[in-house]
Amino acid sequence: MEANGEQTKSSETNNTNRKSTKGLTRRRVMLGGAGIAGLTTTILTGRAQANTQNPVAPATGAANPKGRFAGKVVLITGATSGIGEATARAFAHEGATVHFCGRREALGEQIAQSIREAGGKATFQRADVRVEEEVKSFVDTCAKQYGRVDIAFNNAGVFMTPAQLHEIPLDLILI
Repeated sequence: MEANGEQTKSSETNNTNRKSTKGLTRRRVMLGGAGIAGLTTTILTGRAQANTQNPVAPATGAANPKGRFAGKVVLITGATSGIGEATARAFAHEGATVHFCGRREALGEQIAQSIREAGGKATFQRADVRVEEEVKSFVDTCAKQYGRVDIAFNNAGVFMTPAQLHEIPLDLILI
């Protein structure tokens, strides 16, 4: 009888726990945990992690063929301006072979030429990430030309209706 009584208590405890965590999903727990970790780090270090007031200057000068990414093939989407462009330049400066795409062909070719003039290795391919066939062609061209892809930096994005991350269906995130 005692074993049955213990099982009943255990069952009641589980039901109470379920009721108290109603609406608490794994996604919400993960997001909350990430937020707490970031806040804790900020408090412990006494400063924010992102240095937006005094950002590190981008690498300039000749590319280093023996840099941290020497021998690596890097695929980058959306690299005709902003973060994507800076990323392409940074990887090339550190010795990587960069294959990047964007929608603005003239600008992409200009950036690739600029990287090559600095001693880096870069190729541009016009591709719009909203068009599946163009993305497939972009990746296939890189793999065919360089034999592999070591790093993919998926910088380009597509427009979505703004929503809280935990409200977005997983099938839209995990394509």
